[in-house]
This record gives sequence, structure tokens and C-alpha cells, in this order.
Amino acid sequence: MNKKILILVIVIVAVVIVGVVFYIVIQGSRFAHLSVVSAPVATSTVESTSTFVATQFPIDIFNGGQELGNSFKASYVDTSTKASVSFEGVSGGYRTQLINVYANGKKVGQASGSEIIVVGFSPTGKFFAFKTIENVVPSTVYSDIQVVDLSTSTYNVKSIIAKVSSTPYSSDQYKPVFLSKYIETASWAKNDNLNVISYYLWPNMNDNKILYYRVSPAETWSYNLATGNSTLVSMVP
Repeated sequence: MNKKILILVIVIVAVVIVGVVFYIVIQGSRFAHLSVVSAPVATSTVESTSTFVATQFPIDIFNGGQELGNSFKASYVDTSTKASVSFEGVSGGYRTQLINVYANGKKVGQASGSEIIVVGFSPTGKFFAFKTIENVVPSTVYSDIQVVDLSTSTYNVKSIIAKVSSTPYSSDQYKPVFLSKYIETASWAKNDNLNVISYYLWPNMNDNKILYYRVSPAETWSYNLATGNSTLVSMVP
């Protein structure tokens, strides 16, 4: 290859290189004004729905009860031990009805209320329990369990009031000051223990009528009548 051809090849290569560089510079200037935009990240929002509906658990506080009055009389006999407990209405109660309580024919005390619900004799026949309900003021309900001890000749009567360890559910529909601790039911268990279900009760005035609702967990308490101790055994929201 002579020198002229070699010089011509070198010149052509140089021109090509300059052209490529010039093209790259021009293309870079065309996109210099563009910026990178990140794609938005999808997010989700979960709204809280923890507001308690106060009318969620309606309660009929007088379900299964017997209305008390001056003429009220009732008698119960244990078929195994032949022990008896009876009630007799008397006058003299203030806004509520009084009843005399008898064990084996002997007057052992009095109870008051608007209605009575009988729990009955314990498995061994040593005790007899009944529940009374009072609503002296429509918006206030009192309930307790009376237990007649039939194992001694004195027939002592023990009173069990509503016990609630939890707090009422949070709601703007009522104020805690207007709630009552309420005993719903009682039932006998092993060893003559008495299981009592209790909770906070809300009396709600609706169209001149009082409606009642449970507004706290339903707690089951086991009462040992021999020792007087009580234990929380279960809780239902």
C-alpha cells in the first residue's frame, strides 16, 4: 500500500470518529431537560370501626320472674332431704314489695323486690338460692342473690351482690354514672358452688319505655359458700 492510500484511510477513519462523537453530543443535548419521575407507591388506609353499639345486647331483666305482691305465696321442697323453703308477701315495703322467707316452717328473714326468680336447692340440699330484682327508680336496677343455709338450725341467709371486674364498653350513648351492676342468672355447680353471671346494665329510655342492654363483658363468678370466696372463671365479650 503506498503512502497516499494509507493517508486517505487514516483521514476517513478520523472523520468517522468525529462524526460519531458529534452525534452523541447532539442527542445528549436533546434529552438534557428531561427528569426522572418515580411512580407513586400504592397505599391502603384501614378505618377504625371499634365504636361500640350500645344496643347490641338487649336484656329482658324480668324474664322468668314471678311478680311479688301482698298475696304472693310460694313453697319449694327438696325431694331428697325433704327440706322446705317458702315465701309469703307482706305489706310495708317502700316502693318495693316485701316477702317473708321461711325455712322448714321457721321465719329466717325478709327480702324485697318487684320480682323473684328461684334458683332452687343446691346438689347436696344444703342451700337454697333465689334472685330478687328491684327497680325503685326506672333507670336504676338492683339485683342480688339470697342463699338460705339449710345445713344449720339457724338457717342463716347470705346475700350475694353483683360483682363486675371489667369496665363498661366505651360509647357516647350513655354515661357510666347511669349504669348498674346487674346479676343476670345464677346456677349451681359442683361442691355446692354457685355460678353467677353479672355485668353492667344500661337502662335506655325509648318512647317512654325503659329498655335494658348489657354494656360490658358477661362475667361468670364462682362462689364458694363454705369459705365465702369468689373466683372469676370466664368472661364473654
